[in-house]
Amino acid sequence: MAKIGALHLMWAPFTTADTASAAPVYETTSLREIAELAKADWTPSNQSGSQYGNDMEVEHAAKTNGGTIAAEVTDLSITDRTDIYGGTYDASGETLSEGVNSAPPYGGVAYVKHGKRAGVEYYEPYFYPKVIAAPSAETNATATDAIATGNEALALTVMPRLNDKVYRVVGDRVATDALALAWIDTQFGKTST
Repeated sequence: MAKIGALHLMWAPFTTADTASAAPVYETTSLREIAELAKADWTPSNQSGSQYGNDMEVEHAAKTNGGTIAAEVTDLSITDRTDIYGGTYDASGETLSEGVNSAPPYGGVAYVKHGKRAGVEYYEPYFYPKVIAAPSAETNATATDAIATGNEALALTVMPRLNDKVYRVVGDRVATDALALAWIDTQFGKTST
């Protein structure tokens, strides 16, 4: 399999709480692409343990309880920063304030992996139903004799939903980008218009 690219980092906040009896509902009017996706690194949070007896391993247990996504996008707009990190935007002063009282909201994130297998290109959508963001490190450097380009990091903690313990949903590989985005819309509960 050849991995060609990563596309469409989509995000929407919860409008209802995640509870043991019901999955969260997403604010589909806020569902949007967060800049252009440069990469998304999924790292599962694995726990494991072993039991030993008679000088050998007699039992092993392992499970995944969520994880992290280290994403890079071309740019995070002030609106995206406000919505994802929970800061306060003052339109009159055109300032975003991030501080100890900032409260990043829970939401869902999705993206599309673009690949090729046996000469056929495909699009495979991924959906993470419960995430929360935290600001990432940022580096800015002075100009030199060359123009440097770079991406902005976005750190997302992925947790399982309370009602069904699902932390990631992977869609079938489809032939077009549009089909992958339509699948993502359904995961967020957005209906076609």
